[in-house]
Amino acid sequence: MISIIVCSREVELLNKLKKNISETIGCAFEIVTIDNSNNHYNIFEAYNLGVKKSKGEILCFAHEDILFYTNDWGLKLLEHFKLDAQLGLIGTVGSTALPGAPAPWWNRHKVNTHYIHLLQKWQPGDNIKRWSYNEPYKDTSLIYHKENDTSQNINQVTSVDGFFMAIPKHLFNHIKFDTDTFDGFHCYDLDICMQVNKANYKVAVAHNILIAHLSSGSVSNHWAEASIVFTTKWKKHLPHSIKQLTIPQKDNYTNSLLLTFCYWNYKRLSNGTIRQVIFNYLKPSNFFNDEEYRILKIWSHSNYAITRIFNKLFKRK
Repeated sequence: MISIIVCSREVELLNKLKKNISETIGCAFEIVTIDNSNNHYNIFEAYNLGVKKSKGEILCFAHEDILFYTNDWGLKLLEHFKLDAQLGLIGTVGSTALPGAPAPWWNRHKVNTHYIHLLQKWQPGDNIKRWSYNEPYKDTSLIYHKENDTSQNINQVTSVDGFFMAIPKHLFNHIKFDTDTFDGFHCYDLDICMQVNKANYKVAVAHNILIAHLSSGSVSNHWAEASIVFTTKWKKHLPHSIKQLTIPQKDNYTNSLLLTFCYWNYKRLSNGTIRQVIFNYLKPSNFFNDEEYRILKIWSHSNYAITRIFNKLFKRK
């Protein structure tokens, strides 16, 4: 049996999801609802409570703003786990690497490969050209995103997006949603993926299960703060990649995403926090030949505005 655990705030969304699951899953299931309409739980607490209440062999952690567009998706999910006993977590969107700096799973870098099978609802004006296939889905307002550089219908990754994650229940003898380190509603997905990786199980993206995500995430100060906590917790294990990377590749990857984090968040976080993040995660490189490293090094002793001025002056030399 499959248990679908939902941390719910909106009854209307929950009821639509329940109806959708019953019409599409194709196997025995239960829905474990954690009522969070009064914001009593953070996501880590809610999901741990769901684990305790669940009776299924496979636990699915699902946002309530999703809908399944694949018939018998439950049977397909069970088949994936049956075929590979080392599978520890399945999602439908993810990537192969995480840097040694605060960053989302969808970070852009040549060492990080994205695997995507997703229907996404975007807001007007959002950039929808994000992956190799980005087309309207039938007569809906959804955009169909696909990214898969292989012919396989399942690919190993480092992390997945948390709108849908499936995990065998027996793994919760070794892992848990970490309420000791985190609160709020961010980085629960990256953290549980890293726990699965550390337990020597595989994280994967399945391309034969299609899910619509009816809201788009955003980068906020809460996300930025949680990302710093996540990177601090896993510092000894990051960067993490399913591919073998050289030390220069790892350092370049980390510095590149560290700079991206600083650019995204210098208006959200204090300059002191930004400088501390740079100090904690900056990897050594050549000041004169590596512009990203140079910008970060200057920024670690100044602020965004001064860094821009000094870097422009340096480039004119």
